[in-house]
Amino acid sequence: MKKIIIALLIGFTMSVQAQETVKLRFNYTPGDVYVMTVKTASAMLPVMSTEITVAMEMEILGKENENFLTQSRFSRIIMNTMQNGTSMNYDSSKSDDELDQNGKLVKAQMEPMMQAVINATVNPLGENLKLMVVPTDAARAGDFANQNGMTYPEKALAVGDTWSATKNSNGMTMNSTYTLKQIDDEVITVDVSGKASGMAEGKVSGYVFIDRASGVPTESKIIVEIDVMGKTVKTEAIVTMEKQ
Repeated sequence: MKKIIIALLIGFTMSVQAQETVKLRFNYTPGDVYVMTVKTASAMLPVMSTEITVAMEMEILGKENENFLTQSRFSRIIMNTMQNGTSMNYDSSKSDDELDQNGKLVKAQMEPMMQAVINATVNPLGENLKLMVVPTDAARAGDFANQNGMTYPEKALAVGDTWSATKNSNGMTMNSTYTLKQIDDEVITVDVSGKASGMAEGKVSGYVFIDRASGVPTESKIIVEIDVMGKTVKTEAIVTMEKQ
């Protein structure tokens, strides 16, 4: 009898967990500051490899109705590339004396981005309703600011439910499917899968950890593998968001 009761209790607990749903929404608090770090590694060995680290600071300026007003700035950019035996290294924290000639050329190109101020209006689903980048010659800065920009569905989700999103960047289209894998008290886990198309074809995989209280994706890892002229190019992007 005791074993039967225990089995029933376990079954009831699993049933309750299976029925639990959650509505994913961004719930920023005005005045909060987040540091977003994007680490990207791409390789088509032995031809080329690239590692880029971008750090940004985002402040929640306030609310306009239900939407959030944010302002972002770059704090550091690091680039290390190797192509056909030629290397290029750049670190925005280094002075001209510490950079080689290639690094100085990259610094001149990156200077507008390092000075850029990115103002955005974002709704609770994560959709960018308005984006303004100053100076205007740093328009690509907005692409980096949106690296962690997930868009949530309107409906409530249970474990196993999915939603889709499409992103276009640099001639590539990413069709991603997000699957709710696990709901915990503090963290929601989402699996990512999909296809990449455009200049090349490939597959997308990865995961996202979402803070349940704020709706902020605190960590994500996305892997894109595409075929270029018979060789596989693998790009791995790890994005973290840390509240200060």
